[in-house]
Amino acid sequence: MHTKIIAFLRRPRTALIVIVTVVSFTICAGGQFILRSSANDPQIQMAQDTAALLAAGMPVASISANKNIESTLSPFTIVTDKYGTTIASTALYKNALPQAPRGVFMYAGMMRRMHTVTWQPSNMMRFAAAVTPYEVNGEYGYVLVAKNLREIERRSSGFCGIIFAGWFVSLGVIILTSPTAWRHLRKIVHAKHK
Repeated sequence: MHTKIIAFLRRPRTALIVIVTVVSFTICAGGQFILRSSANDPQIQMAQDTAALLAAGMPVASISANKNIESTLSPFTIVTDKYGTTIASTALYKNALPQAPRGVFMYAGMMRRMHTVTWQPSNMMRFAAAVTPYEVNGEYGYVLVAKNLREIERRSSGFCGIIFAGWFVSLGVIILTSPTAWRHLRKIVHAKHK
């Protein structure tokens, strides 16, 4: 059985199918990684800038809600205390200040540095979020800046859809150009004419 599998995989067309499949799925995974990781870039900058302003004395009260995270695609900022409880936000969620899971802040607190996460407050919403700690007068808290992933995920699905179509066409071409495929096709055509 083992030798039959090896012999099957050594056939040129089988090897070509495996190569096309591996390359296609690698391109899809790589494209998804690039799209998703680049979705963090604006939030990283905004979180660091806001943390620097708070550390320099900007009052937390100057951050006020002017949008709803359920309907906006623009980034929003959440400022929390050291326990991860929201004390200010530029957006509301269900008419209240949004509260990210406390685990989102634990890593930033332990490492005392920026990190990125995917935050999913509901099945319909996913956010690319950047979290960084800040410190004022010996007291610290966190700044979280998040942005809806809807458009990024739509692009990612479209990108992988194109790759899948190319993979499917490639398999069709490989299969149809094999001598055995033409023999089977001729048999089917002759059988229909009889």
